Amino acid sequence: MAVPAETVALVVTFVIIFTIVMLVVGICFIRDPQTLDIAQNDGTELATAGDSPHR
Repeated sequence: MAVPAETVALVVTFVIIFTIVMLVVGICFIRDPQTLDIAQNDGTELATAGDSPHR
């Protein structure tokens, strides 16, 4: 059963991208477990801090 080269290349590309993304997420999670709550934290900070200097 022959598989077209384009299909193999596409699958390999997606696997590599997925692996890199998971590594980055894993590193961020190991360093700071709250990193995954960035959106929630930013919303809270903006709501409580008034005019934030880093804007």
